Amino acid sequence: MRPSWGTISAGYATEAAIAVRDYAFQSLKPPRLISMIRSGNLASKRVAEKVGISLREEVMHHGLVY
Repeated sequence: MRPSWGTISAGYATEAAIAVRDYAFQSLKPPRLISMIRSGNLASKRVAEKVGISLREEVMHHGLVY
């Protein structure tokens, strides 16, 4: 694990997720966005929750649970 992963001071993943979310809704205007996060990836799950994404369902894709 890299030293900055999971630290409060970094926040780069959240900033990037907010920028992508905002761009998508403002420019592309999809009806919804999805985020496929591997089961057990708690850091990515927290980032998704911070930007308003909630778990709707788990899916199997190429033998992996998302």
